[in-house]
Amino acid sequence: MKTMWVTSVVVGMLMARSACADSVWALEANGILREINPATGGQIAQHTLDGGAVAYGGLAYGEGYLWAAHTNGVLQKFDIATTAQSTSHTLPGGGPYVGLGFGDGYLWALEHNGILRKINPATGGQVSEHTLGGSTLFSGLAFGASYLWAVESNGILRQVNPTNGAQVGSEHTLMSGIGGLAEGEQLIWAIDGDGILRRYNITNFTEYGASFDLPGGPYTGLEYIPEPLCSAAAVWGALLWRRRAR
Repeated sequence: MKTMWVTSVVVGMLMARSACADSVWALEANGILREINPATGGQIAQHTLDGGAVAYGGLAYGEGYLWAAHTNGVLQKFDIATTAQSTSHTLPGGGPYVGLGFGDGYLWALEHNGILRKINPATGGQVSEHTLGGSTLFSGLAFGASYLWAVESNGILRQVNPTNGAQVGSEHTLMSGIGGLAEGEQLIWAIDGDGILRRYNITNFTEYGASFDLPGGPYTGLEYIPEPLCSAAAVWGALLWRRRAR
């Protein structure tokens, strides 16, 4: 009986885990949110965020929630399982906001003129502010590998120290017209307004693998969500399988 129970738990976990994997979430300006398989570029699911008429300008994942910023600074928090809104705040500054990231327990919001704001996610209040240097307007922001990554509309990518807003190392050149930026699996993910999704090696910033062409657009937000999001599903799968085995 003990052997059967152990086997049932293992099988249940494997079954649940097979349905769980890393995913990329791409946000259109109109609130259409697409969950994408990062290995194939195929769509897993589609959702619609309830944000009114103002365009979205950034997407982030943190503390188990999706965060989306409108270009006018309205910040929304969504349940990732249902995409139902749980709360909203208004960011300081005039905008327009073009990027959002989550790291070290804080949200980071970027305006197109390079104003970078560190935000308390509980209150929407500003903790600190920095100004990024750039030759053109910015178009995307991500947090990953302990750094912020900010990209300009011409494709120039800057690695930024989140403590002081200073640029780290040299700038790098990605494709132009990026509308959303993310970091995951040691790759920089970038999507342009038309839905071309590309991956870049984080060590040398060369393009990695084939690009993907997503439907819809224009895209203004991107986030990479790792597999641990599905750990709870694996546990429930094990328990349900055990119950069936009995």
